Amino acid sequence: MVVLSVGMRKSGTGWYFNMTNALLQAAGRQDIHTYREHPALRGVIKGRKKVAPLSTVKLARMVWAARGGNSFVVKTHAGPSRSLPLFTRLGLVKTTYLYRDPRDVVLSALDHAEAARAAGADIDLRRLTSLDDSLAMVQHELDRWEQWMRLPQVLKVRYEDLSRDTLAELRRLDAFLGLGLPETTLAAVAARYDKRAYGQGRAQRIIGDPLHLNKGVAGRFREEMSAEARAVCDQRLGPYLEKMGYQ
Repeated sequence: MVVLSVGMRKSGTGWYFNMTNALLQAAGRQDIHTYREHPALRGVIKGRKKVAPLSTVKLARMVWAARGGNSFVVKTHAGPSRSLPLFTRLGLVKTTYLYRDPRDVVLSALDHAEAARAAGADIDLRRLTSLDDSLAMVQHELDRWEQWMRLPQVLKVRYEDLSRDTLAELRRLDAFLGLGLPETTLAAVAARYDKRAYGQGRAQRIIGDPLHLNKGVAGRFREEMSAEARAVCDQRLGPYLEKMGYQ
C-alpha cells in the first residue's frame, strides 16, 4: 500500500507525514527514509520523502515498490491526478489531506520565506516578499484544496483539530490505514511528536526543522496580523473561508 500524505503548504504536512511514517513503522511496515532507495523509487522521490507531480507513471512505480505487502508513505503538496481515483479504487493507494486556516498559511509562508533568504536556502518560498505574494501562493493552494475535497476515500484532516487533539487524529489515521495499532502505541507517537515537548531545549528554527514547523500556533493571525492585512485577507479569501468553516 502506498500512502500519500498530502497537504496545503505550511499546514503542518511535514509533522503529519512524520507521524504517519512512525505509525507505519510501528505496524511493521517500511520506513520511507530508508525504503526510498528501492530501485522503483529512484527518480520518483525528491529529497528524502517528497513526490510531485502525482503522475500516472510515478504512481505506478510507487505501487510496484509496494508490491508483496510492503507499505510506505510519501509526502506531497501536489494536486490529484486523473489516474489517482483508479489506484484508490483498486486499494493500491490511500490518501490523507491536511489543511489549515489560510490566513495562518499566509503568515507562515512569509516567515518561511524570510528564514530561507536569511539562510541562503534555494527554495521557491524565498520569492515571497509581500502580503500579495503570499496571498497569491495561498490562493493557488486553495484551488488544490477544492480538488482534494471533492474526492471520496480521502481522509481530510484540519490542522486545528490535529493540533488540539493529536491522539484523536492518530486514531482516525490508524483506522483509515487499517493498521490496528494499540492505544499505547498511538499515544507514544503523539507524545514523541508533541510540538510543545519537541520545542523545549532547542533553538527554534524553520529551515531544517524535521517537523517543518514555524510556530505551529493555530489562529496566530488573530494576534499577529494587522487590521489592514486581515481586511485584505478576508476580502481575497472570504469565499474560501466560509466553505472551509473558518470565521
